[in-house]
Amino acid sequence: MRIYSTSFLLEIVIVHENGEEQAIEYQGSMPERVVIPIQVTESNPAILKSVKLNNIYINTDKFPIVAKFQISNKRWPEPSLNFSQSGDIIFDLFSINPILYLLTIENTIS
Repeated sequence: MRIYSTSFLLEIVIVHENGEEQAIEYQGSMPERVVIPIQVTESNPAILKSVKLNNIYINTDKFPIVAKFQISNKRWPEPSLNFSQSGDIIFDLFSINPILYLLTIENTIS
């Protein structure tokens, strides 16, 4: 696999307890730490359902490795990706080495 461009499209979907799905798209350039603010309430918490990078879904088992959640007004990210308060989802998706990046998200190299 060759990476021809440094731009990327990140698409995430979060699902609220009431069943509402919220899709968020982010266009950026590698390498970049992506911070996506989300608004949730304690009465309608949400979870991270899917993460798609350039039309490739990232394995859900890898969410704790590539994503962290930081509640607004807190200094450190939370260990959980269950969102009961507003805050930022922080994605560290890219390694300087594209091979390490692919191994991190467990995609095969062809």
